[in-house]
Amino acid sequence: MNAALAEPEHVQRAASLSLSLLSPEDVLRAAVMALASAPGAERVTLGLPTSANNTYANSGAGRHKTSKYLIWRNSEAWTMRASWGPRPAIAHPVVIGLAIPGPKRMDSDNAVKPYFDAMQDARVLEDDKHVIGHVVWWCGSREALGFAAIAPVGEA
Repeated sequence: MNAALAEPEHVQRAASLSLSLLSPEDVLRAAVMALASAPGAERVTLGLPTSANNTYANSGAGRHKTSKYLIWRNSEAWTMRASWGPRPAIAHPVVIGLAIPGPKRMDSDNAVKPYFDAMQDARVLEDDKHVIGHVVWWCGSREALGFAAIAPVGEA
């Protein structure tokens, strides 16, 4: 580990003890909430997810985006844009915490890429290449809508 990134031993012990008292789901929830409260963090509303498995289909003309995916992506971009407002698109490195609404019916990683693509369409992100890390928490039926917590990395 890079010595400059190493936490003092007492901080490591405290973090380890604190996290050991939580369930894995609580750790994910805490990580998303910590990103949401990070200095300079932004939030955007998320609707129900779609799966990356449903994004492309094959035809005689090659691979193309499915109409179901395009409809979801356009609707999701409007949901995000409405909550984002007139702010400019983020054009610097970020870490994103996704609190995904609804029951977990797919692999978590299959929900991530469609959300990031919709964030580009909504002009929340200039480009999803700025996302250097993410954490996913399925918040289930406890939340009517989900959210993405977008926290700047370094000097934004």
